[in-house]
Amino acid sequence: MSSLLQTRRLMVVALAVWSIALGAQAQSSIPPGPAVLVSDQWYHVENCSVATARKAPSMALADALRQGNRPCPLCEPHHAQPEWAAFAKAHGEAIREEVRLKAEADAAEVKRKAEETEKERLRKLAEFEAERKRRETSPVPRLTEAQIRDIAKAALAEAGGDALQFQTRFRARVRETSPDYAGPQIVYGSAALRILALGPVSAFEHAVVTQLQKRQPVSVVWAPDVTIAVMPESAEAPDIKQVVVQRTDTSRPAGGEAMATQLSSTLAPRRLPGTPPSATPIHYGEVVFPLSTFEPGAGVTVRVIAVPSSGPNLSRSFTALQLRSIQ
Repeated sequence: MSSLLQTRRLMVVALAVWSIALGAQAQSSIPPGPAVLVSDQWYHVENCSVATARKAPSMALADALRQGNRPCPLCEPHHAQPEWAAFAKAHGEAIREEVRLKAEADAAEVKRKAEETEKERLRKLAEFEAERKRRETSPVPRLTEAQIRDIAKAALAEAGGDALQFQTRFRARVRETSPDYAGPQIVYGSAALRILALGPVSAFEHAVVTQLQKRQPVSVVWAPDVTIAVMPESAEAPDIKQVVVQRTDTSRPAGGEAMATQLSSTLAPRRLPGTPPSATPIHYGEVVFPLSTFEPGAGVTVRVIAVPSSGPNLSRSFTALQLRSIQ
């Protein structure tokens, strides 16, 4: 409220000062005065060498004084033209006051606009923060297995066996109910290794896309939880031996961090498909965690950590808003 009152007072002051300035100019009895040549912040008589060399433009003496021009020290116009000196003496003070009032009005207007801009910025920031908190705390629309199978059936009919077309149509239909859906989420990605976080919907999508790409019949088992898929592409990939998930809730002072319960795992060392029998086995497979671990909420982050046999851990932290994409 105090900010609003201050803004209103400032607007009133600005309008008052501006009105005074305009009134002073509109009701001024100051005549334009004789025409003078102006350059280099001086005004000159017509035959001044400086004015001639500069091709100085002409303006009324009153305007020259308003712009802060002074008599040229070379041609000394006040001596050459006594009436100019008389004009400056008679109207100089009034012109300076007129300029002062306008400067105050201009400064007040600049300040008013700056405060309006800042007020609008703060308003938009508050709206953005309120929307962020609303999205963080609002429940994620969870589609059922039956709904997803109906959506997939329609998308398959439209895609004509094309995996990319299916994916595009499937996601568009899911977003009609759950706008935050974005498919599988990348935990880690490189040419040698991909680690994905897949909720029930994205795991279903990923399985259908894979089967379409391999020209296999589409037959997908529904997985109700979150799968962390470790998919090395070459033997040079980091050998992931373990996947852990940590949930942090800053709204809970005590016990704010918790390690998620692993429901199942197929992560084990195997030879990659297409490699010779002598190839070194590398871990790949899927680790499953409860969907509830990935439920968003205010102050919630979930960190997925892939632990390799050597080298640093590979991890990604999902914020409350990013968790809404894991469906």
